[in-house]
Amino acid sequence: LDQQIRVTSSDEVGELARAFNRMAAKLKEMVTLITNERDKMAAILSNMGDGIFAVDGNSKVTMVNQAALRILQLAENEAVGRTFVEAVRDYELDGVLQRCLATREQQMRTVETSPRKQFLGVIATPLKDEAGCLLLIQDLTELRRLETVRRDFVANVSHELRTPTASIKALAETLKEGAIDDPSLAKDFLGKINAEIDKLTQMVQELGELSRIESGEAP
Repeated sequence: LDQQIRVTSSDEVGELARAFNRMAAKLKEMVTLITNERDKMAAILSNMGDGIFAVDGNSKVTMVNQAALRILQLAENEAVGRTFVEAVRDYELDGVLQRCLATREQQMRTVETSPRKQFLGVIATPLKDEAGCLLLIQDLTELRRLETVRRDFVANVSHELRTPTASIKALAETLKEGAIDDPSLAKDFLGKINAEIDKLTQMVQELGELSRIESGEAP
């Protein structure tokens, strides 16, 4: 496309030569544009954190990015050219693809793989002008672990709060039912209530400190 025809006449042959030169320049411009777009797309696919598989109508993998290989611990030669189920060796993942191919509708599911115990979010989207599908795979394992930790933390805090509040309520009810008339008993109960309130105050302060640590306001 860098070649130029030397125009030496102004007749039909010269006009044809000029037309070839214009056509070559236009083709070069289009090829450059397509190449730049392809390189840009390749850079996006190789640097994104989510896994991408392109699969044809026969379930064969035609393209896979580095994130997908990393998430599923595959080599590129173990994926491209093989059927999706042969590559990933997981029938639940393949089931999402097969439903997408059969219905030509987007499919979404969370899958737990074995034996690695990964939690993967899978989105299979049919390609508009082709028979295949595009699969996006997200590794949700760490997110699931953090959700479990947070859920356990909330349960533990709830338990720790329930114990002193229940104690305070029991002491207050005992005082209300007549123990307040016994000065020594009332003093003892009020001391216990005060101690439980101190526990609750300390817990609230510690939760506030934890919140400041998580937000970066405290070391």
